[in-house]
Amino acid sequence: VGSDVTLEVVEKATEGTSNLSKGTIEHAIKRHLPSKVANEIPYLLEKMSIEQVNRILIQTGKNPRNYFNKNWTEDQVYEAVQIVYNLACKNGVTDDTYTSYVFGEDVTIILNNGVLKTAYGQYTYNLTDFGY
Repeated sequence: VGSDVTLEVVEKATEGTSNLSKGTIEHAIKRHLPSKVANEIPYLLEKMSIEQVNRILIQTGKNPRNYFNKNWTEDQVYEAVQIVYNLACKNGVTDDTYTSYVFGEDVTIILNNGVLKTAYGQYTYNLTDFGY
């Protein structure tokens, strides 16, 4: 039943909307998908202290750095972002932050004049979470 409900939500969310290109969400994947961020950490640690890298990863304050579920693949992120983008468009959101619950997770997108600027999940991770 759960997969039928998910399929129905996906079909309704994508009905009458255009698909985002993978390039459009590349920023979100590079900055907010843990498996991609993990690839950057060794290079950062060559140039910065552990404390500096950890600050970059968790970025607290006005703009904290949130991540998608660490178990998600690029394809899952792409599909989730597409669904949330379509829901935002259907609800008339063009210049704002929009969050929706997709595949058991909150996914947030930021739009500027209808253009996707970024997307992220609800998680925060630090160096320890990345195995350092």
